[in-house]
Amino acid sequence: MPGEPISLSSAHISVKLLGFAGFTAPITKAKMNITLNDNGVDIAYFVTPVSLTTLEGTSLTTSLLSSPVVVIPGAMDRFISFAVSLLLQPSVTILLKGTADVTVSLPSLGSGVPGVGKLPFGSSAPIPNNDISLTGVGFSSSTTLAGVGIASALSTVVEFVSQSSFVHDASTGEFTLTWTLNFKNPSSLTLDLGDFSVKNLDATSKLEVGITTFQSFKAIPGTKSFTAVTVSSSKDLFTALTTSGTTLVFQGSAESSKDPILAGALTQIQISVQFPVLKPDA
Repeated sequence: MPGEPISLSSAHISVKLLGFAGFTAPITKAKMNITLNDNGVDIAYFVTPVSLTTLEGTSLTTSLLSSPVVVIPGAMDRFISFAVSLLLQPSVTILLKGTADVTVSLPSLGSGVPGVGKLPFGSSAPIPNNDISLTGVGFSSSTTLAGVGIASALSTVVEFVSQSSFVHDASTGEFTLTWTLNFKNPSSLTLDLGDFSVKNLDATSKLEVGITTFQSFKAIPGTKSFTAVTVSSSKDLFTALTTSGTTLVFQGSAESSKDPILAGALTQIQISVQFPVLKPDA
């Protein structure tokens, strides 16, 4: 994803509002300025679009719509570790802090003046259409995010579905396999990885036998199909694919992506993929 920032989204996220104890009027919408803090160090920030919310006590719950993430200067290594943890682990805990601009839906309150209500901070403000906007509401909350959990499901995250084409050049031994895969994302996060490539390693010898590329890879929660292109000149791999099927290990590298964050994360990830017996194009 050259030139494009990493983006995150989640079906739901909850934070604890500061200074809202005893405030029961419903908060219906929120736009959030969120900083990710890893063990006391700010590593990245992002601003969410306005989305619907619910308030229970001081806990504000909203959906995290797709938001570009900006890595804080000097925190690149920590952010890469965070991104890797989201991919490898079933869950990751991190501190979310910042401010929210919220919309509160208020009835006519007993202030004695129509259209005027009491705010949690003790001040009053006009209430057009019974809605009021509050800016800069602070929050801080340790939040557990569901991850993809690749480390505990190496052979089930990526599933071969079908081949689209299998072109073999007998004179050079090189072949190009275009195929469809299912990527299973059990988390509530949307992972927008863009374009990237991975090395293909023989599962037994761990020798590199090819390269697989992906384009516009955006993994939503659940299972989604993608197209991949595998290029190789390995005679042994071609023989295995056409006679018995085989297992390849996908390994990222520093050359996997032009985006340094994604490339750094992919270098720490290996995924096993099982291929059935395939038939080259006539």
